[in-house]
Amino acid sequence: MKKITISKAPRTMRIEAIKGLHSFKDVRELDSIAADAWQEVFEGIEKGVYNYASWDAAPITSKSGSVSFLRHGLTRSIKEPDKLQLTCILVKDGEEIPLSDLQVNLYEFLKETPTNAKITIE
Repeated sequence: MKKITISKAPRTMRIEAIKGLHSFKDVRELDSIAADAWQEVFEGIEKGVYNYASWDAAPITSKSGSVSFLRHGLTRSIKEPDKLQLTCILVKDGEEIPLSDLQVNLYEFLKETPTNAKITIE
């Protein structure tokens, strides 16, 4: 098992770039590093180096005190051989509720990646 953290440029840096207080070059550079890391994860699963990768979104607590978060998993697809399967599961108070399965290529996958993620790869 391997754990990595991938981070795109932070929101504050993007806002500062819009205001002219920061360079968009720095934003693009950090986003490019993150995209390269996500691509490495994708290709590792695609080539069979890894079996799957998973990461969780930030938890949310409802007014009733219920805690939930989204868990994402990436595996080789059995439906479409040239794509990987991106699964989204809602975890609510420990109960897992499947939400969606997308068959994605690298380009589609990169559009779905979060700004920050702690990824577990096996």
